Parts: sequence; C-alpha cells; structure tokens
Amino acid sequence: EKEKKGVSEALAVGNQSESKDEADAVSKAALQLISEKEELAKGLLKMRLSHDKTTSELQSLQKRFEDAEQANESRISELTDAKLDAEKQVEELISSVEKMEAEASAKDE
Repeated sequence: EKEKKGVSEALAVGNQSESKDEADAVSKAALQLISEKEELAKGLLKMRLSHDKTTSELQSLQKRFEDAEQANESRISELTDAKLDAEKQVEELISSVEKMEAEASAKDE
C-alpha cells in the first residue's frame, strides 16, 4: 500500500512537472505569437503610411496633369486665334495688292 501511495505521489509530482513544462511551453508560444503579431502590426502600419504617401503623390501628379492639360488647351486656343488673325491679315494684304494692281493696270491703259 505504501508503495502504491509512493508511486502515486511520484506520478503526481511527475504530472505536475509535465504540466509545468507544458504551461511553460504554452507561455513561450503565446509570447512568440504576441511578438509576431506586434511585428505584423508594425509592418501593416508601415504599409498604410506608404500607401497614404503614394496616394497623396498620385493625387498631386493628377492635379499637375490636369493643370498642364488646361494650360495646353488655353495655348492651343490662343494659337488658333492668332492663326485666324494672321489668315485674315493675309487676305486683306492680298486684296490690297490686287486693288493696287488693278489701279496700276487702269493707269497704264
């Protein structure tokens, strides 16, 4: 009976020791998971900041592109108007030259 009791006590101490080892292992695993979670959270934060910066840069580039497009459209309009004015002046000069030629021809006759 004493032997059985001694064996039971020995087994109980062994079980406690195994339970403590298991608890230690679980604690280590939990701490490792917490550490990994913190690292992932830091990585996610860096990605979010990078995304925000990239989005801001993209919006800035889009604004610059739109401004450049407007400037180009304005310049095209100015050049078109200048071309039409130049064509009108050329027509007026041709008409004036033709008039002068007709007057000179009439004097010659």
